[in-house]
Amino acid sequence: MRHLMPQQRSGRAGRASRAGWFACRPRGWGLAAGLLWALLAGPVQAAPVCGPGPHWVDACPAGIDFFPLTQGSHTIEIFGFGSFNLFTTGPTTIWRGAGTTVPDHHIDTEMVALQLVGGGLTLTAGDGVADGLCSGPLCSLGRITEQGGNPLLADSFFDIFFEIQGAPLGALGPLHNNVACHMEAVLDRVPPAAQTTYVCNQTATGPVMLFDANNQLVGRLTATSHTILPEPGGLALTGLALLVLAGLRGRPGLLISRRPSAC
Repeated sequence: MRHLMPQQRSGRAGRASRAGWFACRPRGWGLAAGLLWALLAGPVQAAPVCGPGPHWVDACPAGIDFFPLTQGSHTIEIFGFGSFNLFTTGPTTIWRGAGTTVPDHHIDTEMVALQLVGGGLTLTAGDGVADGLCSGPLCSLGRITEQGGNPLLADSFFDIFFEIQGAPLGALGPLHNNVACHMEAVLDRVPPAAQTTYVCNQTATGPVMLFDANNQLVGRLTATSHTILPEPGGLALTGLALLVLAGLRGRPGLLISRRPSAC
């Protein structure tokens, strides 16, 4: 005999059966369902505006690329106190000009706004004006240039000027750099693919020293990287909501009831 699942029944009995079926799932079913939903949904990858393909830089239109979730990894040394690792996340906004072949195949870029938060500290960069010009002390300009031997790839860099502030710094106050942190990556499209990582190349610029509000040398940035993370999809967010509900299920003082004792 073919057994009817609850969703195949109709009428009041079917509705009651459905309610009972959901209410009587094992205690971890909501957690499992939410996790499965989130995994199946997967992250959202922004569609490329330019590339991949040969000479994709040349005809790339001007525009703004916004990344709601990026991640920074930093190693900082404060003279007299020691070194520590700082992990941060936050949004990043990039301006890019139109691609050109004069004098070479390139796109001018600017990190308009960067705000990464973690460990009680906030790292900010960018002058906030999307025009490819230096409009403030934290202006961070860059360029994407097609590789000479491979028209499918381009070398991208940003010269980042930043400020670090937060209560853990104490009397040191906000810290800043006077020599740009030269961040580099290789791209095959814009916006760059998720998991693209820019790394600070201090060989090109020398050590990135840190100064306090009085411009006194207090430390240095030993290493740093900046990674574009995939955006969570709509279904993944729904799955996360299910995870939260599963975690709250049955806790005292909450409107989410325990499953009936008859189960």
